[in-house]
Amino acid sequence: MYKGSQPPASMRQSQYRAASGSLPRTDLCRAEDLIVEIFPALVEAHIGAADDGAHGIDIEAAPGASATIIEHHVSQGARAPLSNSNTRIALERGAQLEHYRVFAAARDTTHIDSLNIRQAQDTRCRQFTVALGGGMVRASLNCDLSAAGATLESHALLAGHDKRHVDCVNVVRHAAPHTTSRQTARAIAG
Repeated sequence: MYKGSQPPASMRQSQYRAASGSLPRTDLCRAEDLIVEIFPALVEAHIGAADDGAHGIDIEAAPGASATIIEHHVSQGARAPLSNSNTRIALERGAQLEHYRVFAAARDTTHIDSLNIRQAQDTRCRQFTVALGGGMVRASLNCDLSAAGATLESHALLAGHDKRHVDCVNVVRHAAPHTTSRQTARAIAG
């Protein structure tokens, strides 16, 4: 979490309140078009947002930590933004994470998202991608299962309608023996 007496320029006031520990049950961090909820655990998150629609999240789970994280990408206001997001997750030995990313922006929004996960020994990550809104949503997942016992479950639900374009590309690297990945994707056209 962010530690300090003054929020950096890249953080809005609501982010700072969450990161400084003044929100008791969950941390709620907001960028212009992103809401992240972090449920209590030994997890550290750093969020940066730029005025050009780019934002990044770094998440580090300590050894043995367990957490649920929800990224909710929404659009606010009348503009049709281009949003470029990048989330980097590192799971240390024995950590468990349930991660959700939900895209629910306006129909004229373009969103390009990258999720990069590095998993150490005996880690478990359950990852869910849900694309419900936006004009074009391109979501990618790159996962490095770097030690024995690392397990990834990835599930995607993509809902297309009208002239909307939605895709999700997953690349999983089994860099060590005795690693497991399961991937399920469902797409609905309407």
